[in-house]
Amino acid sequence: MATVIGRSSSAESALLRRALDEGGFTEGADPYGVHLVDDVSRAAPERAGPERRVLVVTVGRWRSGRGAWELLAQGVEDVVGWTGEETVDVVLARLERWREVDRLLSSRPVA
Repeated sequence: MATVIGRSSSAESALLRRALDEGGFTEGADPYGVHLVDDVSRAAPERAGPERRVLVVTVGRWRSGRGAWELLAQGVEDVVGWTGEETVDVVLARLERWREVDRLLSSRPVA
């Protein structure tokens, strides 16, 4: 699924959405969400949970490390800071890993 949440009009969001689509993470295909935020301390992980993994990408300045730890404690899978276009590769790598782990965990020898 790799739903991009927030900042829908941003250049970062458009770049990420295109890369996700090209990488096989089209809207609605997987239980993953990417939440783009300006301020990590204001990110709301309401969509995180056992059936849905959320990756928060903070595009603005990090106010403090505390916000990231709070998000992780609330169920967000990971928090990444936007450092430029290379961040897209980091996000794709995380989602590909999650997809592979989920595939292995649901395989017959494991389940």
